[in-house]
Amino acid sequence: VKSYVITDVKLEKHDTGGIRVTFELDPAMLKQTKCYVINHHITREKLCASIDSNANPTTTPQEGSDYVYWDSFNVSAGEETRLVSPAIISTGISSVDVTFQWRNENSTSYNTGAYLNEGVQLQYSLNGTTWVNAGAFYPRYDSSLDSGVAQWNKKSLTLPVAVANQATVYIGFKFHSELGNNCALDAVAIKVTPMPIVISPSPSATICSGTSTTLTASSAAGYTYSWSPSTGLNTSVGAIVLASPTLTTTYTVTGTAGVMSNTQSITVIVINTPTAISLTPINVSICPDAIQSIVATGGVIIGNPLLIENFNGTATGWTQSNSSTGGLPANAAWSFASDGYIYSETFHSNDSSRFMISNSDSQGSGGTTLTYFNAPVVNTLGY
Repeated sequence: VKSYVITDVKLEKHDTGGIRVTFELDPAMLKQTKCYVINHHITREKLCASIDSNANPTTTPQEGSDYVYWDSFNVSAGEETRLVSPAIISTGISSVDVTFQWRNENSTSYNTGAYLNEGVQLQYSLNGTTWVNAGAFYPRYDSSLDSGVAQWNKKSLTLPVAVANQATVYIGFKFHSELGNNCALDAVAIKVTPMPIVISPSPSATICSGTSTTLTASSAAGYTYSWSPSTGLNTSVGAIVLASPTLTTTYTVTGTAGVMSNTQSITVIVINTPTAISLTPINVSICPDAIQSIVATGGVIIGNPLLIENFNGTATGWTQSNSSTGGLPANAAWSFASDGYIYSETFHSNDSSRFMISNSDSQGSGGTTLTYFNAPVVNTLGY
């Protein structure tokens, strides 16, 4: 499996008067390093630069010491510049992901009309000349932020299938100006889409207290596997583990192959052993045809769950409703989110796997969020 990861971007004045762009990639995965000039009418050195801070808006790098700064304020409205990666080889790779940090803001001045159309469009090219848009346009403006606030947000995109299995692919970031408050980009990563992991049995396993079950992880990626937590496992490494938890436990397996990794989870449900059954009387003598009552007690199961859902599958039976008003109500609807979801801050689930979220902040200012997330019907007869 091949993977190419861009970790830093450096921009310098080129001898021709343009800007030279240097990308730092994973040295273990590249045969050579190349520099590429931004290919769309760079006319001033101040148009695009690698800097460590800026005041319009106030910005510092998301990571490292520098970030890419595009001076959209000092160019003509509608002007565009494309930042192009080195040539990437995707031969033998079925899918490619791009992640990057993008600086969003809710400016107090640049927040209406054409300013809303300023930002960046992710693109790809198979020859460096013909460019195709990939995914949606990423605007600089973000109405979900408080007025005057700017922050870095992680953006992720799986590129179209046309990028897969190619001898040469270029990735472009096409900046578009509307004389707004400048654009900032950082922490670009171009990598293989992680292959999924399947755990057997799935989606959960049920055992009686004091017994065990075998959990098997598999993937086409040839991952090296590690499991957590280690409680109740005979080992925490390898594709196959023996699970003997005393309580219902969700296990997460992480598969790693070079720079590619992925996770999957499974819940092992532990059914408590019933209490002992007693008969009263134990021994009794009766005459023929007489009737004797025998009373059985015990056999009670205590503390077993009526419903368990880790939201790593389809969440069968769960329903939602959204009666939110104002702003963008649809943005507040309950939806799946992966562990590490980023919106203003990073969110992690208790078991490092997928979870459900209602993002009321994404609805925007002036809105009222009213959403319901309803569990399936539970049968409590006998409890």
